[in-house]
Amino acid sequence: MSNNWMVRAGRGGIYSEDFEKGVVGIGWRQLGDLKLYSSENSLRKKYQEIYGNEKPAKTANAIAMILKFRDQIKDGDYVVSYNPETRNYMIGKDKGNYYFDPDVIGDFPHLRSVDWIGKVSRDTLTQKSRNSLGSTLTLFSLQQSIIDEFLTVLEGKPVKANPQPSLDEEPESSFLKDETISQSH
Repeated sequence: MSNNWMVRAGRGGIYSEDFEKGVVGIGWRQLGDLKLYSSENSLRKKYQEIYGNEKPAKTANAIAMILKFRDQIKDGDYVVSYNPETRNYMIGKDKGNYYFDPDVIGDFPHLRSVDWIGKVSRDTLTQKSRNSLGSTLTLFSLQQSIIDEFLTVLEGKPVKANPQPSLDEEPESSFLKDETISQSH
């Protein structure tokens, strides 16, 4: 079973054009290659050494996103990114491996290769999907219904205004939990 992920292209989509070349990435450059950290504790220790620990919830969210990017995105998972300048989402499939290359995308040295399959205008999506995609987190999981909506648009078919969620989907609130916690602190 595959998972679905949103990976932001930096503030204001600054790295969207770089992503279009077949990658997604995240920051935290000073951590170096994430393969060097054998445990969450070793990553947390280095993170706190470099970035401090003023807000423990922010640190916890960052560590969680970094580990998800390195370990939980798998070959064949759907990956989405957004370019606010063009108001288009790119959707593709992950090619399976995290790698570190500080010379590819500015401040985003932690990378994954992606096979982009298409672009979808934000304006073609339902309000529910636009709301779910609105999180400001660098990386977060997406419900299958959102991916299904992207694929429907790419097939040139109309999207239902209020698609019914399947029984196996988690409530939307569970996907916004991390963001709410980080904003509350």
